[in-house]
Amino acid sequence: MKKLFLVLLVVVLAFFLLIGCLPVTPPAEGEGEGECEPVLLIDYSIDPGDKGGDSFNRGFYIKAFPGISLSQVDLWISAKEAGDYTFELTAREGTYNGPIIEKSQANIYLTGNSVDKMLTTFNFLSKPIQMNSIVTFAISKISGSGKCYYAIEGEYSVIPQEDILVIETEGTTPPLDTFKHYGIAIRVYGCAY
Repeated sequence: MKKLFLVLLVVVLAFFLLIGCLPVTPPAEGEGEGECEPVLLIDYSIDPGDKGGDSFNRGFYIKAFPGISLSQVDLWISAKEAGDYTFELTAREGTYNGPIIEKSQANIYLTGNSVDKMLTTFNFLSKPIQMNSIVTFAISKISGSGKCYYAIEGEYSVIPQEDILVIETEGTTPPLDTFKHYGIAIRVYGCAY
C-alpha cells in the first residue's frame, strides 16, 4: 500500500513539474492590453433643485482627466419642444480643435419642458487618454425640432472651486474659449489606471 501511495505521489509531482516546464503561448497582439473595468471617474450628478441649463453652443472640458480611457459620459438634457432627439458628443485632446478622441451619439425622447432634464448617456469605445490631460467636449443636435439645454447645476457645490475638474466655457473656440464657470451636471466613466 505504501508503494502504491509513493508511486502516485511521484506521478502527481512529475505532472506538476512538467506543467511548470511547458512553454506558455504569449497573448495575441493587443490581447489583454487596454482591458479594464470602467469605473465612475467624475460624479457631478444633477442637483435635484436644478432649474437652469445652458445651450449647446457652450462647451466644457475636463482640466485633468482622472483616468486612462473614456467609456461613458452622462449629461442631463432638456428641450422646449417634445419629441425624439439625437445628439452627438465629441471628445478631443487638449483643445476644442485638438485631435478627436471619439464621437458618440445618443437618442432620447424629451418632454418639451425645459426644466424636465432627462439623463442622456453617450457611450465611447474606451480609447486611451493620457492621465491628467485636458479633454474637451462639444455637443450638437443631430435631429429634433426644439432648442436644447444641458443641466449645469451638479452636485459639486461642496468641492473647492480649484478642485472641480469640469470647466464650462462660453463657446468652443480654440484653444479653450472663455471661462464661464466651474462645473456642469455630468458623470464620466472610464478606466482609472
